[in-house]
Amino acid sequence: MLLKSEGTSSPAWYEEMNLRTVLLGLLLAVAFGVANAYLSLRVGMTISASIPAAVMSMAILRGLLRRGTILENSVVQTIASSGEALAAGIIFTIPAFIFIGREYQEFNRFFNHFYIFLYALFGGMLGVCFLIPLRKFFVEEEAAELKFPEGTACAEILKAGDEGGARARWVFGGLGLGGLYKFFTGSEGTSLVPLFRESVARDISLGAFRSRLAMDLSPALLGVGYIIGLRTALIVFAGGAVGWFIFMPLISYYGVRVGVPIYPATQLMSELTTPQIWSSYIRYIGAGAVLAGGFITLFRTILPVLRGMMREFQRISFRITASGDLPLGLVLILIVLTGLAILASPLPHNWVTILLTILLGFLFSAVSGRMTGIVGSSSNPISGMTIASLVVISVILVLLGYRGAEGMLMALSAGVIVCIAASMAGDAAQDLKTGQLVGNRPWVLQIGEFLGFILPTITISITLFLLHQSYGLGSETLSAPQATIISLVIKGIFQANLPWVFILTGVVLAIIVDLLRLPSLAFAVGLYLPITTTVPILLGGIIYHLAKGEERGVLLGSGLVAGDALTGVLVAGLAIGGIRGPAEPYIPGHSVAFLSFLLFALLVYRLVRPLR
Repeated sequence: MLLKSEGTSSPAWYEEMNLRTVLLGLLLAVAFGVANAYLSLRVGMTISASIPAAVMSMAILRGLLRRGTILENSVVQTIASSGEALAAGIIFTIPAFIFIGREYQEFNRFFNHFYIFLYALFGGMLGVCFLIPLRKFFVEEEAAELKFPEGTACAEILKAGDEGGARARWVFGGLGLGGLYKFFTGSEGTSLVPLFRESVARDISLGAFRSRLAMDLSPALLGVGYIIGLRTALIVFAGGAVGWFIFMPLISYYGVRVGVPIYPATQLMSELTTPQIWSSYIRYIGAGAVLAGGFITLFRTILPVLRGMMREFQRISFRITASGDLPLGLVLILIVLTGLAILASPLPHNWVTILLTILLGFLFSAVSGRMTGIVGSSSNPISGMTIASLVVISVILVLLGYRGAEGMLMALSAGVIVCIAASMAGDAAQDLKTGQLVGNRPWVLQIGEFLGFILPTITISITLFLLHQSYGLGSETLSAPQATIISLVIKGIFQANLPWVFILTGVVLAIIVDLLRLPSLAFAVGLYLPITTTVPILLGGIIYHLAKGEERGVLLGSGLVAGDALTGVLVAGLAIGGIRGPAEPYIPGHSVAFLSFLLFALLVYRLVRPLR
């Protein structure tokens, strides 16, 4: 046999992966993929499916079927989370074909089910394959630095459900608190009974200097902040603070003084809102910082990673040990076959773009896996990595003489595959961390990763077309922010009007942060993400510090993430079916919503503070 298991111990591998776990995992993968496709088009972010999938798996296997082990539940959530990761990769990039197609008709023919399937297949295969030889380094050897907050939270939920008792009460108590608060916050499409706003904001202006104080009132982000701890939360917040409280006031002041629109914005600075200033300028700085931080992080870790990979190369085989990964020989064959399949496919490409797809796919799969370990899957800046890869690919193609639609098509095509690969790799790293904590065989979960992205490809593609027909991609309802900026980057490079000054500013800033011996990529994540995301993460880190890192807080924080995510997915699924809540919350004020969240945070602290 090509693959042979040796040294198998009890329980047998088929007690982890069997027909019921595969079928349930695929069913949940489809559900989370469809729901997250809607959310990412609407608000530009997805909800990590690992934790809600684990909870739903336990409810079905242990609650309804009266069977199922912790290892089976882990396999189910591994397969299920692939749907969410795939949705992010597709939704962040594929709509760009429509946006650029408004100017270049050649792009429109690639917006169809067949091409989307090819992109998902190639990107998914590469992302999982690239992560497999890095698993041991990220999950085991770097365990002290890479906490994998959502993967750890998922493991705690699985253990709590398996062990019951006090641990289960903390986790499921947090699930109830997080879900209840999330249920009563939001607006149309994000809540059925919105009592309060889901975010608060106040613009700040001092003459021409402008900025904004804002935060998402998210139990999930509060829980993530507790899990990652105060230091990492502070670094992520520092990136956001530099972007919003230093760069934004300076840019707004300069823009008002010059009195003309500054590209890429087409309006006067005085006519732009602070979120538009962030989208037009700060996000480009963040993308440059992510580009530099990604390369710096890779260079910092490349030697130990290469040493680990060289150890694997010295024993290339096609045999699976009971506790190991899929054999490296098989992984290398899959990578080569995927590259040849891209070459033989009707996708726009040449040898240069295929080589860049493989190299950048590996680079950003490694970066994605590491970033998932730092800030979790939901805050992993996949779109920033995609923009960075598109800059590299597009510049190289321009230098080689490619212009117009041909060059843009090849750049976008390669960028789509890199984006899906990075998204899948980050998800795989998180799932493999969960598996390591609960005792799964890595190779079983890796097979689950491969199985999990095939079926959702079809359903996500259908969802994308239905939403486009109903609302229109790029409309106010489905703004598709990531795909919009990707289309601007590609056109900017090939039309020679990309705002390089902002991208290079981010590059220089990331280098300076690294020279200060701070994690440049975590800082870059905070710079790229909106300030609304980094503030609640910081609040969670502060609670962690005040509570002295009590384990109860990790359990409760895990539940908060699960409750928020489960409620968000449920509401998103109902929204796709046409069931939506009011367009505005019943109590629209910012102050009441902010006070409600502070009281919620205080309740969390009082629950997890050290006992006297």
